[in-house]
Amino acid sequence: MAAPQAWLQVCPADTPMTPNAPHDTAPWFPLSLPDSPALHLRAGPQLPNCRGVALPVPPEQIAAVRTATPSDRVADARTVLIYRPEPATPAFGSVETILPPAVPDAAAARTAAPLRSNFAGQLQWRSYGVEERVQAHIADGRLAVQCRGGAKPAGVLLSAPWTMPQAALALAVQYRADGAFALSLADDAASHDERSMPLGQLGPAAGAALLPLPASGWDPAHWRHFVLACPDSAATLAIDSLQLQLRPSAALAPARATWIWRSKEWLSDPAKVLAKARRHGMRTLFITVPTQGATVPQSGRLAAFAKKAAAAGIALWAVEGDPHMALPDHHAATTGRLRAFAAYNRKVEPAARLHGVQFDIEPYLIDGYGTASARFDHGYAQLLAQLRAAAQGMPLDFVVPFWWRSKDTLLDALAHAASIVTVMDYRTDEEQIRSFAEPFLDWGVRHRVDVRIALESGAIGPERQHRYVRAGGEPAELWAIPLMPQDSGLAAPLDVLVLLKQPQTGLPGMAFRYSGNRLLDGSATTFQRQPERLRALLPRLEQDFSAWPSFAGMAVHEPWDAVTAPVPDPVQDPAQRQPTLPPSSAR
Repeated sequence: MAAPQAWLQVCPADTPMTPNAPHDTAPWFPLSLPDSPALHLRAGPQLPNCRGVALPVPPEQIAAVRTATPSDRVADARTVLIYRPEPATPAFGSVETILPPAVPDAAAARTAAPLRSNFAGQLQWRSYGVEERVQAHIADGRLAVQCRGGAKPAGVLLSAPWTMPQAALALAVQYRADGAFALSLADDAASHDERSMPLGQLGPAAGAALLPLPASGWDPAHWRHFVLACPDSAATLAIDSLQLQLRPSAALAPARATWIWRSKEWLSDPAKVLAKARRHGMRTLFITVPTQGATVPQSGRLAAFAKKAAAAGIALWAVEGDPHMALPDHHAATTGRLRAFAAYNRKVEPAARLHGVQFDIEPYLIDGYGTASARFDHGYAQLLAQLRAAAQGMPLDFVVPFWWRSKDTLLDALAHAASIVTVMDYRTDEEQIRSFAEPFLDWGVRHRVDVRIALESGAIGPERQHRYVRAGGEPAELWAIPLMPQDSGLAAPLDVLVLLKQPQTGLPGMAFRYSGNRLLDGSATTFQRQPERLRALLPRLEQDFSAWPSFAGMAVHEPWDAVTAPVPDPVQDPAQRQPTLPPSSAR
């Protein structure tokens, strides 16, 4: 008698268990597909009203099943990483694929120019001048230019496929010269017209120069080149270092912010909440405010709390958040809560008003997001437009993950709806924090939307990273199996990940064998066990990020054990008694 086979099958969500297996615990995964009813992906005994393919393994050998998203590109993956909370039984948590290195594309879009590092050796040079009196070369990260005397303009154009940050910048130059060279820059438009914007002189006596880049009159996103102009007389120039440096704002750093998720904290002891906020240097609080229909039931207590906060120099924002708000069925209720806050603000005196409403929605947390991300993103974008219309002038803040920097459709919707975005830049490595924040700060300048950068200091449980590599014909525990429309009844092929309890061969798909694991303790994401580092890092980030006009301050999630007040208490410093103003784009 042949051993029973497992079936990888697509079933209606309400499919009952088989009579002979009423306690069937076969792995399943919810499917959310465009224009489809609710479905489940199941791997186990064959069920009625389901369609799929047989797998040459017993049903009890299947540990877990889930869909692979198009962005996973499992057919191209060299390695699949599965992250599970610790401890955990074999199952799927989050999934990451490691793909082969991309082939460089000569026509690829420009990348961001490097900050705080010598880029002289990365430039391409081209001489100009009808007299052909210039020679140059770049070696070992240094640029050397030799000019003969002449009467006509001549020099060197220094270019790279970069965009410049939308920040206040200066060009720091370390050099040696025996004549005076002029340095200027050009964007695409200026280059087309054969003109440039002066930056300053590299004279023979100095050896170093810090040349501010113009604040206006050019487009940093379309920077073309720097121009080094030779003097009329013969001269040589050796540039040892070229660095772009940020020019921080001289204004006071924007206020820090944090969240009060439990409404009973400010309802039961508002003085304690404000004292804690002052002690930790928080000048903006996002608070959960209960609503009922189109009203705020605790409006009197909220008004009293808001006035005390204003007197202490603390701005209050209501915070709302649920991934399912992105679903069309939840849009009306979500906009209704916003209208309740707008109605509250109309009824109370200015000192008692909320400064705005923050929405922490995160639609990617909905089950099935990976297979229908475009549909969920569209629902989120629709909600943004509805919220903007319902806000009645109230500033709106939207919380977004740092990896949305490439989500152009969502960023366009945010540009039209948001007064401010708060970026969850939840990393502890300083260079990673900067690299994830800077594209959003640039985006904020281009779209006139303020940007707040958030760090994590709360508890994050350990998780274990399990690594699976291409099996190369060996028995394997993880299989990427394509379900074709003729087998599943779906409109399009669906890639499915099947995790087995024991390595097997002969399944119809791409095989990945288990190669090891490592424990991730959360230290790459949260500063919970690194409070000294966070306290030292925040002022540096605040100073540097202030070079972007869009920067609206830092937020820290669960800061209470890690952050202390960085500025004088507003009770003692009258100059700081006023709450933070709403974002510039809302004023």
